[in-house]
Amino acid sequence: MQGQKSGSIIVEGLTKSYQVTDGGSNLFFNIFGKIFGSDRRLNKTAALDNVSFKVGTGEAFGILGNNGSGKSTLLQILAGTLSPSGGSFKVNGKTAALLELGSGFNPEFSGRENIYINAALYGMDAQQVKEKFDSIVAFSEVGKAIEQPVRTYSSGMQMRLAFAVIAHLDMDILLIDEAFAVGDFFFMQKCLRFLQEFCQKGTLILVTHDLASLQSLCTNGILLDRGRIVSSGPVKQVCEHYISGLRSDMTYSVESGDFNENERPEFSFEPIIRRVVKVEKGEWREEAFPDSKGRILEFKTLNCSGQITTDQNVELAAILDFDDHIGCPLFGFHLVNDKGVLMLCEIIQLKEYITNSCKGAFEIRLNFELPALKGGLYSLHCGIAEGTITKHRFHHMVHDIELWEISPDSLDFAQVRVSVGVSATEATTSRRQKPLSARTKLVP
Repeated sequence: MQGQKSGSIIVEGLTKSYQVTDGGSNLFFNIFGKIFGSDRRLNKTAALDNVSFKVGTGEAFGILGNNGSGKSTLLQILAGTLSPSGGSFKVNGKTAALLELGSGFNPEFSGRENIYINAALYGMDAQQVKEKFDSIVAFSEVGKAIEQPVRTYSSGMQMRLAFAVIAHLDMDILLIDEAFAVGDFFFMQKCLRFLQEFCQKGTLILVTHDLASLQSLCTNGILLDRGRIVSSGPVKQVCEHYISGLRSDMTYSVESGDFNENERPEFSFEPIIRRVVKVEKGEWREEAFPDSKGRILEFKTLNCSGQITTDQNVELAAILDFDDHIGCPLFGFHLVNDKGVLMLCEIIQLKEYITNSCKGAFEIRLNFELPALKGGLYSLHCGIAEGTITKHRFHHMVHDIELWEISPDSLDFAQVRVSVGVSATEATTSRRQKPLSARTKLVP
């Protein structure tokens, strides 16, 4: 391990095989098969087959693939809970893993006792846990249930507690097997924010089916298929290969009669795409910064009574309070979906609108036309900073101010839809495109 930077991971030719018979129980066959002269054969199946990759210090690395592709097996090997059949790997640095729900918890012990036990497994002593205990419980949001046996917890509560412990460890590497997907919307947002902050200094390995989370957190990754790497490189490229494989599995044949012309869905190309957005109060999670000179006192959607529509001119209002002069104040807001993907964002230079010394309380109003977003849950966030749009220092942020809910629709084939005007005329040209069969195809 000498010469390797803390936080780096090197995997070379990793293989994991399991012995299986051609039917029935392996245990029964191993004990009684030879005695009774069974002619059943013992075969090997590879969960991982010659897997190699490198992850640099401070990199966020994604592992993508369908069920049974070997993702969880690979993560268990990197975590040290499973031994490989061949190949080698080096994990350089202090490592924490969140592999499956409730792993590392004793169901008969209370949440409090499990925090001490779980943290001790990662090298924290009792005094360190005591100092961070209140913060861990606050992060988990399990409340008074912390004194109850973990067996009485819901799956979401178990996940909250496990992630809360992980979030308070001083680790170089985190291995996450999509466990935070069990939580509710606001807790998922909190987990994603923590992971985004962790990625600024630590190394993250994320196993997931969720392309949005993968692309929002990771820069590089691999795609596994039946234990083999079929794509590696920038995460966008890996996701494109994954989607291309899904399209291949879903291809319809017109000649075979799979596609019925009379059953073609009718798409709406009306000039205005209107979707109803239900607006609810959020959790108002504040984030203060050192030497802060200002706070956000209020931020809300004005022109609505519980709902807005996607063709509506949305008006937002904020009350900001500055206790000292800020030369170049900025105010920004953004809307993220349930996977933490930024959907809408804008930063406003307040100096253009506030004429005095920018000290005291101010109300600002913003308005914009809301585009047709895909059905799902979204949360509204805002913050004040000082500097320029590209380089600034934060003073105050508020997360999860409002929850915007759009009902799913059968036409949700994109994250954002726009109104399109369509016209068609007959064209004459001497040039022809290459036939479709000759065009470059993207395949895994």
